[in-house]
Order: sequence, then structure tokens, then C-alpha cells
Amino acid sequence: MVYHALSDQVKQQKATAQHNSRMRAAIDEYQQQKLKPNAVDRLSYQAVADKHDVSKSTLQRLVNGGISMSAFNTSKQRLTPAEERIVINFCLESADRGFPLTVTNVYKCADNILNVRLGNGTGTLAGTGTLSRTRTRRGIYPCTHGSYTTGPPGFDG
Repeated sequence: MVYHALSDQVKQQKATAQHNSRMRAAIDEYQQQKLKPNAVDRLSYQAVADKHDVSKSTLQRLVNGGISMSAFNTSKQRLTPAEERIVINFCLESADRGFPLTVTNVYKCADNILNVRLGNGTGTLAGTGTLSRTRTRRGIYPCTHGSYTTGPPGFDG
């Protein structure tokens, strides 16, 4: 089987996931250190951060109830993953039938879903970056003939 090089974005996503797991392990370890009865045996924030190769200040902020950047950015997402999947499936089905959607039609589809969920009929709700972020995050790429594929450019599905 032929393997293709990972894109920079996929590499960044994997690095972020790895960092998040290291941070979660560091938080768990620090929480365990706080349970030790003898203060001399406890590891400091710096010691735990160095052990897990994470930032001491970020570890301290998250232990004290702060929110991670990944969680914060997820909270800004307008469409839920299930709603994104609906839009993507609609795009793929339309393309399979020979009627690929334009970007404007995809925005309208996303806006319709948001209008139903949020219950207001006021203008455009999906931001201009919604489609490009969804395509990038979900691995959907427009083909040269106007259709869509779920693989990277050059993928023949």
C-alpha cells in the first residue's frame, strides 16, 4: 500500500492531540500529588510540568479550573459535529447525482440548519470561515470538475 506524506495541518492536529494527552496526564498527576498527606513528598507544578514536557503556567491555570485553548475554540464552533456531517453528506450526495453545490448553496444549507436549531430567521448565521474550516477539519476537498471527494487532492475515491 502506498502512503502519502501527511499535510502540515494533519501533523499539527496530531501534535495538538499528543500535547493535550500529555497535559491531561500532568493534571491527573498533580491532582494525585495534592492528595499526599506529607507536603514534602509532593511534586511542585514545575516538577510535574517538566516530567510531562508541558508549560508550568498552563498546567497551573488548568488545575485551577481554567479552560484549554482546544476547548475554548471548540466552544466557538457554530455547527455541531453531527450538523457538519449532515452538510457534508448533502454535498456529497448532490455531487454524486451530478449537481455539485456552490459555496453559496453550502452556506445556505448550513444557515438553514442553524435557523432550525436556533429558531431565528435573521440573515446569515454561518460565518465566512465556517465552510473552509469544516472542509479542512473533515477532509473534504472540491474536485476540479466541481464535485467533492473525501480524500486529499489527487485522490480518486
